[in-house]
Amino acid sequence: NNRMKRLLLLALGLFACVQLSFAQKTVEAVHLKNGSVIYGTIIEQIPGQRVKIQARDGSIFIYTADEISRITREKAPQQERQIIYLDRNYPLLGAHAELGITGFGKDMRLELLPSVGAYINRHIYLGAGIGLNFSSWKYAADSKSFWLLPIYAHGRGILPLGTEYFTPFADLKLGYSAGLTNSQLSGLYFSAALGVAVKKYTFSIGYGSQSIKIGTLNNATTTANMSGLSIKLGVTF
Repeated sequence: NNRMKRLLLLALGLFACVQLSFAQKTVEAVHLKNGSVIYGTIIEQIPGQRVKIQARDGSIFIYTADEISRITREKAPQQERQIIYLDRNYPLLGAHAELGITGFGKDMRLELLPSVGAYINRHIYLGAGIGLNFSSWKYAADSKSFWLLPIYAHGRGILPLGTEYFTPFADLKLGYSAGLTNSQLSGLYFSAALGVAVKKYTFSIGYGSQSIKIGTLNNATTTANMSGLSIKLGVTF
């Protein structure tokens, strides 16, 4: 009897070890109707309404019942990024376009700022763009309104603080503007902003600066700076 008890306890111990080993190698998987698979730990589930799942890096994602095909428990993906960002492989191509106003005084200008690039991971977008700026600033007594063509590098950081309704981000553009109305009106371009994305639409508030060459004095180039608060509306593709 004692021998049988020892064998039974040993068998139960081995079974428990196998189960524990299997559990450590599996994660919960939420299969979406669009074909995506989200791996992680389900931290909230309301039948018929929504599921909240947490990825290994701590990111939390929420999906409605209408978006979900099924929920299973599967072997953990070999690649870490499959858990961190679910259904996408990187780099992932993307594009942005913004329309806004910078400066609300005499140096106010309208800006159209598109860019094309790629998400190198779920938090960082890097791209470049060619925009179009219009200003009616009177930098001289006889000056007229003018157009600029900014060419810039574009970086955007997606902050890990979002909800199912909005995603905050930080935005940076740095480049050089060429004068269209007057080729001498050219100079460095800079824009920094904080904003939120609601679905594919964005809203941001920041600071913008545009330096331009307005002439020469004693064989030295004279520059002026148009800068101020910026407000932009945009869309993400």
